[in-house]
Amino acid sequence: MKKKKNIYKSMSKLFLMLIFLAIGIWIVLFNINNVFKSNTVSSLLTSVIDLTSNTKEEISFLIVGTNDNLTDTIIYGKYNTKENQLYLMSIPRDTYINNTKCIGNKINSLYRGKNLDEFLKEIENLLDVEIDYYGIFDSKLVIEVVDAVGGVEINVPQRMYYIGGDPQIVIDLKKGLQVLNGKKAEQFLRYRTGYANADLGRVEAQREFIKAFIKTVLKPANMKNIPKVIKISLENMSTNATTREIMKYIGEFKEIDINNIVSVTMPNTPEYIGGLSYVIADKEEARKIIKEDWKKQAKEE
Repeated sequence: MKKKKNIYKSMSKLFLMLIFLAIGIWIVLFNINNVFKSNTVSSLLTSVIDLTSNTKEEISFLIVGTNDNLTDTIIYGKYNTKENQLYLMSIPRDTYINNTKCIGNKINSLYRGKNLDEFLKEIENLLDVEIDYYGIFDSKLVIEVVDAVGGVEINVPQRMYYIGGDPQIVIDLKKGLQVLNGKKAEQFLRYRTGYANADLGRVEAQREFIKAFIKTVLKPANMKNIPKVIKISLENMSTNATTREIMKYIGEFKEIDINNIVSVTMPNTPEYIGGLSYVIADKEEARKIIKEDWKKQAKEE
């Protein structure tokens, strides 16, 4: 029983951390729907041990959060199963690309719910990587997961107020330490116009929310909510990971030090083109970080 509890605790932390990163993610667990319906969490985790042979030393994934089919959150990640280390790189939604299926040359308008292959290829070409798995979710997942854990306490860095868009969105948050429910958390994550550096400011805010969410979910009082969080994720995310692939890697996941996650923003330069604000990716530096200097870059940020 002690061994089962340790395995359960280890898996729970990593699962919740990844769910959170995209605010509900743990992309590799999406397709355990049928398994989860017929097994308890403990028996499911116990059965994983026999499926962990021949795991890749390193797996790569893409976390994508959408609003109205625009990709508002794009995070490329790598997990090293040997070093038990997680690396993440946020890609600003205003990143300039030249793709005929893109509207307005911003990367967030390429996917639009129908251009998945083009979107994945664009990320792979941009960073010179191969993506093993992807997970795509919308704001409904954010709202429901945050509400499932009773809200998230975070220090809102400034007054956040915005009304606009089509369809119209309303963001109205006071400055200061407070507990955000699901809808307010969505507002916090979508806010960008009031930051001096716009989208880059939002990327930084998302990181702070990630830390706050993880701490909230891992509180002892919230452990009972894990099955509910899993169920919500299963119902609101799409991925290419198969059940067997999910099971194969879970056995390799040990406890990850949340404070040691390497998280950076893709190197870029803000620029106005045709009167519109973009960020121009520094492809060479981004690729260098991914292949060589990820830890070093994280320390410099």
